Amino acid sequence: MADEDREETVTEPLLGHHREKKDLQRLLENSASHEKDAPTSEAIVSRSHTNSMRTYWWRWVVLLVFSVNLASNNVQWLTFSPIADVVRCYYGVSNFWVNSLSMVNMLVYILLFLLSALSLERLGLRTTIILASCLNALGAALRVAGTGRHYFWLLLSGQAVGSATNALMWGAPSLLSSVWFPPSERATATALTGTIFPQFGNVVVFGLSPLLVHSKLTPQVCSNDTNPKSSPLYGQWYDDIYSGLFYYLLGQAVFCVGLVALTFIAFPNAPPTPPSISR
Repeated sequence: MADEDREETVTEPLLGHHREKKDLQRLLENSASHEKDAPTSEAIVSRSHTNSMRTYWWRWVVLLVFSVNLASNNVQWLTFSPIADVVRCYYGVSNFWVNSLSMVNMLVYILLFLLSALSLERLGLRTTIILASCLNALGAALRVAGTGRHYFWLLLSGQAVGSATNALMWGAPSLLSSVWFPPSERATATALTGTIFPQFGNVVVFGLSPLLVHSKLTPQVCSNDTNPKSSPLYGQWYDDIYSGLFYYLLGQAVFCVGLVALTFIAFPNAPPTPPSISR
């Protein structure tokens, strides 16, 4: 009997210790399971960001307004390239000055590109694009004032002012895409604003310039062997070119002024909520 009592006395603590160990192990397993199922802080933050992200159909309006501004500036830049001989004869300047009407664009771009990056960073997308659109319209107006054959300097000044638009806007396509478009659409948006629409402007200008600024008398009046003013047909030729050039440049100026108003109304700085977590 004494031996049996001793065995029970030794066995009971061992069994109790074994039970406690099993209960502790079960408790730890349950705790680990709950921790696995509970969302992490990163997941909670990611979920809250996802709920606040949204794309707006207005992004396509913003892209269109920006692209048309850029295309219209390309039209201004290359207006005189398809009619270089007529411009040289009309203003009585050398080929160097005729070429300067397009070269000034590249020179201003080099000088102001860093200022463009600073403007986008400090002033924001909306203010920078409105400023660029205003410069575009001002340059177009100066060109209209330079239509007279003695005002070539005004024409060149208008080209220079309009060239500032090019410098300000060419740094913006990637920023516009990231602010307004989700990652899946950014490559398309950047291609449209940075490549397709500017080339469309080039197509327009190379088609319109020779069509609107021309005269059937140009071969006789502007031949290399004669002084244009000495031709008896000069007066009629001058009136033809002046009329075509004036209304062509005036139409561009009116269009650019309309673009300023449209840009001011339809170009917000950013959407109410970002299109992706990267913004």
